[in-house]
Amino acid sequence: MASMPGVAEFISGFWLINSLLEIDEKTTLKLWTIVETTVGSTGLVCAILISLFA
Repeated sequence: MASMPGVAEFISGFWLINSLLEIDEKTTLKLWTIVETTVGSTGLVCAILISLFA
């Protein structure tokens, strides 16, 4: 686990979404992938914008 930072957050968040929305694992993984890609892309765009104007 020490060599894989962020895994604990992935596991707990994944299963939380799965249980709260009461959907199967395949659908949860699809949803989770879209959400995490959006979060990562937004963070990258924000970091680039901040670096351009800072």
